Amino acid sequence: MNNAQNHHLKELRHRAEVALQNGEIALQHIPDEKALHDARELIEELRIYQAELELQNEELNRSQLQAEQALARYRLLFTSLPLAGVVLDRYGIIQDANIHATNLFGFSTDSKLLKHSIYRLIADEDKNRILGVLHLENSGTTTILHEIKVRNSNNEWIVMDGHLIHLPLDYHLDNYTLLLLVDRSIEAAREQDRMLFQSMFDNSPSIMVAFDEKGHCILANSAMLKFVNSSVEHVLGKTRNSWQNSVDAKTLQEKDSEVIATGNPSLEEELLSGNNQPKHHYISNRFPLRNKNGDIFGVGLVKTDITAIREIEVRLQLAMQVFSQGSEGIIITDSENKIISVNKAFERITGYREKDVLGENHQFWHRENKINIFTRECGVICFVITNGKANFIIVAKTEKSIHNI
Repeated sequence: MNNAQNHHLKELRHRAEVALQNGEIALQHIPDEKALHDARELIEELRIYQAELELQNEELNRSQLQAEQALARYRLLFTSLPLAGVVLDRYGIIQDANIHATNLFGFSTDSKLLKHSIYRLIADEDKNRILGVLHLENSGTTTILHEIKVRNSNNEWIVMDGHLIHLPLDYHLDNYTLLLLVDRSIEAAREQDRMLFQSMFDNSPSIMVAFDEKGHCILANSAMLKFVNSSVEHVLGKTRNSWQNSVDAKTLQEKDSEVIATGNPSLEEELLSGNNQPKHHYISNRFPLRNKNGDIFGVGLVKTDITAIREIEVRLQLAMQVFSQGSEGIIITDSENKIISVNKAFERITGYREKDVLGENHQFWHRENKINIFTRECGVICFVITNGKANFIIVAKTEKSIHNI
């Protein structure tokens, strides 16, 4: 109420008092009892009205206190969060930021963050994702945006998950949104390592498989699935009896149990056959599987098929029998034509013992002009067979003399 209104009311009161004193206005006579009753009712109503006002005032004070406490709890939680957090309006302008957000983005103080757009720190492909969530009007709801690229203090793009929480109106924050950033770069690196391991695991020609203490398969690569001619669903959780005969399955299970019991790895050759497959030779490496506490919970196996090697060894054994027992003299040299072995027939035909010619160039006969001696006295002929790494020289008796080889 302004001064002019106060002055007008005072003047009006003065005029009423003067009019009553001069008898210019006659008030209606009210009986004393009725006036007293009305006055009492009026006073009672005023008291009730006063009590209502006091109750309303208490509720307002209580609501104000609750709002202040809620805001204080939010501020304490916000500043104490172990995550980078910023409060955004619906346009992406930063209204508040905690110390972790300041450090993440490489600013010395939050003043360089506040009242600036969050989008300058977000990759272009992720800006619209955040903008769409900020324009939602769902108080108290949370939206998670996975794999957001954020520029850190080193000006590098790192992968983070964004948790956007629409703050309740009780906080009196004008329906702002809290953005919490969870660093996923370590998980991303682990996932990349896992995919690399999985690729190597599945593409390895060796069988890789693991069993728990009860003999149930807990891990199997593609080579293992091919060996048992089955799918991963029919292998994991199953025992060897599902793909091997009972005798082999029992024997292999006993070997696994020994490794689990002793904790010592083992390496041995095994002759095994898969589902409806011929038997193959394998080098089997068994080793215990341990948890983070060092307790053994299973056994891992890496089996390498050496059947082809064994077949080559058989052929080599046959070749060595021919080499050692043949009637023709044979010289084996390395790629530099140095003799590394001769057979008994060579020694018999030439008269040279093996220890006398080892390391010599097989053409030393030319240098010493002994090829003609061999031809005249022994009557030999030499054939040279080479594969780029070694030479095989066959020395045989002949009736003809050869003067140049």
